[in-house]
Amino acid sequence: MFTIRATQNTFLKRQPIASSELPSAYKKYSPKGTEWSVDSSSPDVDDHIKIELAYGAGTWYAYSFHWDGFPQTVAPQPKSLRTIKAAQDTYLKREIRPASELSNAYKKLSKQGTEWKIESYSLETDDHIKIELAYGAGTWYVYAFHWEGFPNIQPLSPPAKPTMITIRATQDTYLKREIKPASELPDAYKKLNKKGTEWQVENFTEEAGDHMKIDLAYGSGTWYLYKLHWEGFPGSASAAAASSGSTSGGGSIDGVPVSAIDLIKKFEGIELHAYPDPLTGGDPWTIGYGSTFYENGAKVKKGDTITKEQAERELINNCKKSFLPHLAKIPHFNEMDDNQKGAILSFAYNLGARFYGANNFETITRTLKNKDWGNMRKALILYRNPGSNVEAGLLRRRNAEADVWFTNVKENK
Repeated sequence: MFTIRATQNTFLKRQPIASSELPSAYKKYSPKGTEWSVDSSSPDVDDHIKIELAYGAGTWYAYSFHWDGFPQTVAPQPKSLRTIKAAQDTYLKREIRPASELSNAYKKLSKQGTEWKIESYSLETDDHIKIELAYGAGTWYVYAFHWEGFPNIQPLSPPAKPTMITIRATQDTYLKREIKPASELPDAYKKLNKKGTEWQVENFTEEAGDHMKIDLAYGSGTWYLYKLHWEGFPGSASAAAASSGSTSGGGSIDGVPVSAIDLIKKFEGIELHAYPDPLTGGDPWTIGYGSTFYENGAKVKKGDTITKEQAERELINNCKKSFLPHLAKIPHFNEMDDNQKGAILSFAYNLGARFYGANNFETITRTLKNKDWGNMRKALILYRNPGSNVEAGLLRRRNAEADVWFTNVKENK
């Protein structure tokens, strides 16, 4: 019989594996200085020693480097250890998957600068390295480009930076696992991103419902986002502009000028609960940014609710199907840039898709027909319902529409 003593806080274990992988019933905590009487011992796998405790206390395994007192013929010689260091906030992982897809039990956060001692390592798939942590702390995987200290190992070249883009949230929004409103997804299927949050993206594709499918850089997984809430996508500057409220740029979303979306959202406001017509007290019920019908053709009805994302989709669909076909018949409409079209669409959204050629719209009809574009402001501000309690608000809207119209057109003063 001999006595062993713990040289640090450690465990006796029923199996020769990392204590973190064992339930409480399969391990016995031994604080530094704890002593046990041992009847017999023999070397086992992974630097463990199998021991028979005295007085019938059972068979256990001890990690050899956490104890002293074993006969020299039993205790193995310490291995040569290597230190790795986290180059940024990252994870140790039990599987080669994005950390965002793993439960907390399968990943260990390592803040930038964290160091670990390792006994061995090998290059695995997807630029990961399999490591054996020292002192029986188990087998883990690390993403190669997040760590330093691995000599003589060359993972695949880091993703070429020119192929990566950086996107930025233009408002509080979510990354999502599915193309659904965030309110319908459990917390595990969405990631909140505050305004200004940036991500690096390796690949992206356009998806349904104004969503983008993205592959985040550095193995951070595949997500969906609502493109009107982000900027930075090449060829999708219009989406960023629509979300940020900028009317200085051109572009369109699904054929709808971004400048129109900006103006309509600004002056119409948003209602997430259906409200009745002020004259009838009932039909037509309106929701979102002035929609009375949904994209599927159903009428808005009392009690309906909508999310902000749905409201934006309905606005774009409404403009595309109910307004642009009529505006396309205006002379010279196809010669206009997106800002000019956007100004006219905002005007029509406020006063009617068939305004051109209608009674009481003679001045703007003549201005458009004659391509007298430099005098558009003078025409627009006539339609402000003079003497009414809404005149001031309509005048602001007409001037805003004129400002957008003259983004790239010279104004006659």
